[in-house]
Amino acid sequence: MSSSQSTSNNASQASKPADYVYFDRSTTGFSDEALPKAKAAQLKMENYYKVVVEAAVARNTRRVELERKLQSDSLMPEERKQRQLLQLGKRESTYLRLKRTKLGLDDFRTVKVIGKGAFGEVRLVQKTDTGK
Repeated sequence: MSSSQSTSNNASQASKPADYVYFDRSTTGFSDEALPKAKAAQLKMENYYKVVVEAAVARNTRRVELERKLQSDSLMPEERKQRQLLQLGKRESTYLRLKRTKLGLDDFRTVKVIGKGAFGEVRLVQKTDTGK
């Protein structure tokens, strides 16, 4: 190898970091359908975690507001303050448990068939456990 080739080769290597990797769509083997699907999956995950984080922030905000309210009320006994904090925790826990439950046909009782159409039936139903 001549010295001029060696210097140009070293100069091109020096301009790029050592861990620099370039992916070209033609060399990665991804189909044209894979990239939009990957982007859609990324958006779904981002949205899911955004909703989860916002709910957690809202729960913490409610707790902080209640604690602030209880601290400002100096006439209320400590025992009652603790009870109110526990009640808030139970309500939040019950809500989260209810949110995770999956509903199915077995959870409802048909009261009346309201109508029938080309795509299915419309029914008036009652939830078996709550009666609503």
